[in-house]
Amino acid sequence: MNFRERLLKLKRDHAASIGSSSTTTTITDAAVTETTHHDDISCSSKTKRNKVEKPEIPKITSSISSSNSNSNTLTFIQSPHKLKKVNKIYLVCPPNVQTGGPEAMHQLCDKINSTVEYSNGDYDDFQVTAYMLYMQCHTGKGTGTRDNTTSYCRYCKYAKPIDAYSIYPHVQVCHDWNEVVSSSSSLVIWPECWTEFMNVLNMNKSMNGDRGTTKGGQGGGDGNHHQQQQQQQHKQAIWWLSVDNNRGKFQEWHRRRDILHLYQSEYARQYIMKHLNHDNNDMTATTQSLVFPMTEYIPFRHRQPHPQPQPECRDLEILYNPLKGLHYTDEIRKRSGKKFQFTPISSSSNSSSTSEQGNYNNKRLSPTEVVQLLRRGKVYIDFGNHPGMDRLPREAAMAGCIVITNKEGAAYYDKDVPIPNQYKFETFHVERIHDLLRDCIVNYEKRVHDFDAYREWIGQQESQMESCVKELLTKLVLD
Repeated sequence: MNFRERLLKLKRDHAASIGSSSTTTTITDAAVTETTHHDDISCSSKTKRNKVEKPEIPKITSSISSSNSNSNTLTFIQSPHKLKKVNKIYLVCPPNVQTGGPEAMHQLCDKINSTVEYSNGDYDDFQVTAYMLYMQCHTGKGTGTRDNTTSYCRYCKYAKPIDAYSIYPHVQVCHDWNEVVSSSSSLVIWPECWTEFMNVLNMNKSMNGDRGTTKGGQGGGDGNHHQQQQQQQHKQAIWWLSVDNNRGKFQEWHRRRDILHLYQSEYARQYIMKHLNHDNNDMTATTQSLVFPMTEYIPFRHRQPHPQPQPECRDLEILYNPLKGLHYTDEIRKRSGKKFQFTPISSSSNSSSTSEQGNYNNKRLSPTEVVQLLRRGKVYIDFGNHPGMDRLPREAAMAGCIVITNKEGAAYYDKDVPIPNQYKFETFHVERIHDLLRDCIVNYEKRVHDFDAYREWIGQQESQMESCVKELLTKLVLD
């Protein structure tokens, strides 16, 4: 059955279900699984812990089955109330930034528009266009809110994509603020780190200039969401590219039924379902209908375009993030002494030496410089928190590194970090880690092939994102 036939079948099934309380729609989660925009060498290390706590797994009624390592099926139950059809999608993003999160937003914009443009007749009914909505948002001290902070958002009318995003040719940019806030058929997708700004679109409908600024307070967290729903014309969604980087902002989101949720990782899906179902046991069907898979991918320019460097060309033994899990890294370095060479992924890696006390020059490297450094390494270690399906472990594997992690956050889930279990440590055991590092360095040529399946899985994520986009558009545009 081709996709057009499947769409027609979905329509017939939906029509037949009218009058019933709910129907079931099967959505393919193609191994939905970094970064997040926040794993780029800027994550702060967590409080030192020796034992990694397992995340609480909520009981949910959605069924997940796996026929192979690269494909999962997630069953969603439709809400008794239908979503209004969408014809414009706006993706909120800061301008002039090249990190994982903003790049993921541009990827999504590009994939939505290319899906519609190159439909080959399969998606003629997809009358929808995606636009980048460039905003500058920050939280500063102020008055008038219960926690004495005021959120500020500025619409950047004349912003345009940076040169690095020219590889996404179908990206379009929003240049009219009024179109965003006045249409009942538009959807605004926010990154999870900016959820406190979600209601600024309702508070100022005339912010149509580059200098326009609006005070948003604590976003949707004031408890008056019923009144806000009545005033709001557009629909909204949160793309959970991470969990931890939300940092508790907009804590009332889980009580809202007017917000859709896109998840980039299994870690995020578990978090969303747990909170949506909290104290709402009778809302299971509704809450599941608000949640959709949406992965992102490592762009081709950061994948290995040439044959892997020979082992003798890999002059760096162990690479690590100097601002993530540094206390664990220091323990490993202390145990290893001068037996291993440790190199931080920062500008200090280009200098002659690093401080034994850990006083590194942590200036951010460009994405290209990060990949160039990874291609010189043998092992990448990551014992920090994993707020989402992080980008660095995937880039390291694609660059030919052996990847060793803990089981914190998303790394706990094999769907998010599907590396052999012997390279994951649930408990920080410095002796075992030291022994594994020694063997990986000595037997690099053999052990690097343990990650062939992981690299293949990473290489398929772009097509997985395309599948997620088609399923999302089917729900938003055709249902």
